[in-house]
Amino acid sequence: MDILVLIVFLLSYAVCAILILLVHYYYRILFPGKGEYKRDEIVDIKSNLKQELNAIYPEKDRGQEYLALTIGSIIGFILSYTGGIYGENYESYVFHSAILPVLAYFGLGFIKKEGMEDELPSPVKNLLKQDFSLFMGFTLSILAKTVMIYGIYHVVSFLWIFPNIVLMIMALVNRIIEKHKKSDYNLFFKHKSTDN
Repeated sequence: MDILVLIVFLLSYAVCAILILLVHYYYRILFPGKGEYKRDEIVDIKSNLKQELNAIYPEKDRGQEYLALTIGSIIGFILSYTGGIYGENYESYVFHSAILPVLAYFGLGFIKKEGMEDELPSPVKNLLKQDFSLFMGFTLSILAKTVMIYGIYHVVSFLWIFPNIVLMIMALVNRIIEKHKKSDYNLFFKHKSTDN
């Protein structure tokens, strides 16, 4: 593997991660239907990204979450190479599509549930507990490779790439929303009181 390809992948990964955080941030502030917004809510991207990252990965679990994110990213990176050789012989429409991330979106919960009941080694169980980060790393890695493949090699049709990118972004943002609905982070979702 060429070092330049790795650098381009890491840059693409970072851009995709920032894009996902920004899409979720603007979704979160625009869809409750407020009438007025402060200027900083719209244009202060640096602090908004930091706020989003702190909300997704709280201080107490950050080490395990980052480890799971890294492992998921490595799995996605390796899987993207199983589809073919880059360049003239590259024909992998499956490994650079939303098929694997959508399967992971629906399948990781089941794998986590079944894995906790089985007698697996404790490191594997600890990794399965971080299913959100595994999914994020895996899908971000596939997304970054998909963007990279279209941007560098132009061997996969834009009409195939664009809907798949949109599906992966939707899956990532939806997974973040699901995580926030389960957590007690009130900045994102105000829980309805059950007291009458």
